[in-house]
Amino acid sequence: IKKQINTKMAKNYTIIIKINSNTFVKYRQVHSLPRFYKFIEAKFKEWKFINIYDRETRQKLASYTKGNLPIYQ
Repeated sequence: IKKQINTKMAKNYTIIIKINSNTFVKYRQVHSLPRFYKFIEAKFKEWKFINIYDRETRQKLASYTKGNLPIYQ
């Protein structure tokens, strides 16, 4: 799934990150996706993919791999 997510709206996201072959990390109450992208690049340099969910509806909004993370300006 490749979608651009509107980061202008104040939303809460739940994000699941696959760190390596058997480790996943879940973050709840993420408010700023651009800031979070910078955070995971710094903290988990070898992450494999992330899934982004709308916290209210639990709908999957996007999935990104290490090479295709969107860049917001």
